[in-house]
Amino acid sequence: MSSQKNFFELVSWFKYYLPFTSYVAPFHGAPTAAAKQLLRLGRVSASDTVFDLGCGDGRLLIAASQSTKAKCIGYELDAGLVQEAIGNICSAGFEELIEIRHQDAQQALVEHATVILMYLSHDGNLKLYHALKSRMRPGTRLLTLAFPIAALEPAVTAQAAGLDLYVYEVTLPLR
Repeated sequence: MSSQKNFFELVSWFKYYLPFTSYVAPFHGAPTAAAKQLLRLGRVSASDTVFDLGCGDGRLLIAASQSTKAKCIGYELDAGLVQEAIGNICSAGFEELIEIRHQDAQQALVEHATVILMYLSHDGNLKLYHALKSRMRPGTRLLTLAFPIAALEPAVTAQAAGLDLYVYEVTLPLR
């Protein structure tokens, strides 16, 4: 791991533990094998619009675009990680398919998403789910790495690269 990646992880842990923080999880990049398996389990395809809430360095979005050519939008609160994600996306050649928004994920326009990715924390997943559930459309798939959404029963579970994977399906408008 590069020293820049170590720096982002260290700073994100600090920001996560600050009192009154907007951060719902520290940054820790997803293993490629887990990302690819989660996308397969979630049946992500080119016709999907994929949102990654707390997209970090953009690796889940890049994996989604690489494997499916899906349109992707990432939301990230940390300015340094936004720049890292944009650089990674440009280096991978996916700037036409992936957009990064330097914005709190609680403000995400999830009504436009068909797939929502989250690799946050137990509390972070639950907080964002409750903040956004009333705007999710029926049929939206929620895909989470490592941490379940305690308020929901997953449709599919699996493991990859030592991480638990969860797929949830929104079946009716959630209030």
